[in-house]
Amino acid sequence: MPGIMEDSLVDFGVRWAEIVAKHQMIEPGMSPAEVQRILGVPDREHELYEPKIYKGRRIGTTWFYLKRLGPEGQLGHDVIAVRFGLNNIVTEVDGWGQHM
Repeated sequence: MPGIMEDSLVDFGVRWAEIVAKHQMIEPGMSPAEVQRILGVPDREHELYEPKIYKGRRIGTTWFYLKRLGPEGQLGHDVIAVRFGLNNIVTEVDGWGQHM
């Protein structure tokens, strides 16, 4: 999935401030389209598997919104993660880093 990094004119500080401010609007039960309308396109998307189980079964998908420090893709340490179940509905929103 292409991310916001394709637009090198994005003000990265403003983008991250908007994501941090708006991520509290994301609630369990929302669809991917609703999340994308609020937060925009995620930077990364990964399959989610059962924790701590060898060869665990897939239980959903996680979208990651990453603090970007510039157009070359440098990453900060702040992350917002939105997790979806197999039914494509938000199950959890989490964030970590110094601005969380």
